[in-house]
Amino acid sequence: MKKNNLFLILLLLLSIWIFRSWLQTGIISSGDFDFYFNSNFKDYFLYPFAWNWHLSNGLGGFASPLAWIASDYTLPIFVGRIFHWDWSIIERFFYLFPFLILNLVSTTFLYKKLFLRNPFFLLAPFIYLFNTYIFMMVGGGQIVGISLSYAIFPLVLAYFIMGVETRVTSANIRHSIITGLLYALLIFFDLRFAYILTITVVLYFIFIDWKQWKNIVYAFIPFGIAGLLHAFWILPVLMSHQNPAQSLGSAFNSLQSVKYFSFAKLENSISLLHPTWPENIFGKVGFMRAEFLIIPIVAFASLLFLNKAPKKVEQYTEQCTILFFVFLGLIGAFLAKGANDPFGSVYLWMFQHVPGFVMYRDPSKWYTLVALSYSILIPFTVWQIYEWLKDHRKFSIFKFQFSINSNNVIFNVQNLLVLLFVVFWLFTIRQAVFGQLGGTFKSTSIPSEYVSFANYLSNEQNFSRTLWVPTTQRFAFSSQNHPAVSAENLFNIYDEKSLIKKLRQSDTEKLLQDAGVRYVIVPSDSQKEIFLKDRLYSESLYKKTVADVSKIEWLIPNKKFGHLKVFEIKNSKDHFWISSASAKVSYRAVSQVEYTVFVKNAAKGERLVFSESNDPHWTAMSGNYKVANIKYKGLLNSFVLPKDGSYTLDIYYMPQRWEDIGVWISLGTLILVAGSLIMLRRKS
Repeated sequence: MKKNNLFLILLLLLSIWIFRSWLQTGIISSGDFDFYFNSNFKDYFLYPFAWNWHLSNGLGGFASPLAWIASDYTLPIFVGRIFHWDWSIIERFFYLFPFLILNLVSTTFLYKKLFLRNPFFLLAPFIYLFNTYIFMMVGGGQIVGISLSYAIFPLVLAYFIMGVETRVTSANIRHSIITGLLYALLIFFDLRFAYILTITVVLYFIFIDWKQWKNIVYAFIPFGIAGLLHAFWILPVLMSHQNPAQSLGSAFNSLQSVKYFSFAKLENSISLLHPTWPENIFGKVGFMRAEFLIIPIVAFASLLFLNKAPKKVEQYTEQCTILFFVFLGLIGAFLAKGANDPFGSVYLWMFQHVPGFVMYRDPSKWYTLVALSYSILIPFTVWQIYEWLKDHRKFSIFKFQFSINSNNVIFNVQNLLVLLFVVFWLFTIRQAVFGQLGGTFKSTSIPSEYVSFANYLSNEQNFSRTLWVPTTQRFAFSSQNHPAVSAENLFNIYDEKSLIKKLRQSDTEKLLQDAGVRYVIVPSDSQKEIFLKDRLYSESLYKKTVADVSKIEWLIPNKKFGHLKVFEIKNSKDHFWISSASAKVSYRAVSQVEYTVFVKNAAKGERLVFSESNDPHWTAMSGNYKVANIKYKGLLNSFVLPKDGSYTLDIYYMPQRWEDIGVWISLGTLILVAGSLIMLRRKS
């Protein structure tokens, strides 16, 4: 027990050391981990909306399919707004610190559930938390979805296993309800990990507990509870008849995208070596490192310690568990390599034909199964070798006799074995230990020009968009009243020369004016992640972009913001507008999904343009009749006015009705679940 306490202390100290930047002042935002100004907080609501201004590159989009991940931001930001916390505090106490705590608690809980007798259970969180895959995910800023899902994954799996194994009682029902809440939380973090967990649970049941088929009903209770808790986004997705995968475009659902994102090879995935370790530069795959080949050898060596004829039920269960996690690790390694050989066509076939598999154009999510498998198998191997060394003071290799000292409590060969393994593992992640990783492992500060520009836009009351050339920077201010738009994504052009050529075309000015773009900005690349040449920051590329944009005649330079080059477009349109000079338009935003628009002196056949990305579910009602929504220039919404005169139009996004019903279902389920837990607790 004292050894475990010492190892736990060392584990906590090592966590603090590796993630020491999280204890420092400054912003941790990097990669996919967003940053928010305090003035952004007012744009986030606890109540979910079916339309979000932030989607479709700042032009707005159908938000329900992504409401499960959007919820991860709304609650922390809402709390931060109440207590007047900066984002630097929110990101630590709602994302970074919970990630560490959940990793330690979750993996330990699962391992003690599976192997209660193993004294080296703390090796499980050690392996699960300190490996190249999760380091690259965390360093790349994939905190909110992937990292938190990864952290809670073992805990949810443990609860599913416990629910199937126990007999039918009221306590088991209570356990299933708690499992449903945890599963719903996993979906909130990342739906893709919930999908992987579902496959894992099914495989576990088939592999180990298929004889307990009578109890399988209690495994379905969590799925039902989670589904009802997430009705607020599932219902509008089903009833709106919109395919979320198709709306994302070919970049997310084509076989070419799968092949492009299949960075890992089989030797990477089976060795738990992330292909971009340690630089974490997107697309830059490193060489295979020989020391990582030892990891699968140690993990699969657990098979050598299985008895051919186990005499006790505990031994039989342990052996089945080991075989399952060996099988799970092999599946994870095979899927994590994606479209690469061997049998890469199998992954491509699954991507096209298996329901839900379209979510895995990036196969690296399957590394989770490898990490989970090895966090179970390796401590078992170490435990078995440790016990063998305790029982064998003499042994022979190739007829040579060896004797070892296993009597001393501390200084003995079996303890040396554990120490050597820990040192070896730390050697594989030495770049993390010595502080050589970037991304969220380094804190940063907000450049003053971005703070000034954010304050400038926050004080502007009129609606307008900002176009960032070539793309938005992480400290780019974006709000419901001033959405930020990436030029690369808007024009679907990803090289500087072609992008500048597009901006110089005569019709581009009119397109941007119609879309409500008032400012064109060349970002100051303080994080050195935009203006890259051969994956390295290029100051000359930044200067060339500034010079090229400065030559565009219809852009007026604004020199207030230093290295942040801001240009203004004349006569940019409002959120709602009519081209006729005689007609007057004013509007009031009721919410993100509803506007009241007042039109005066309109002529029959004129178009009221609504500068959000076109969606036929936006409807305009005036009195008892409906005004048709017609796509404007292939991009925006417009409503053709049927007669002369003045109008009061109610512009509403129809899927919100299903969203509202889903919210009531989710709230009702939450109240019912909470009441059931209280009643079952009192009964027990």
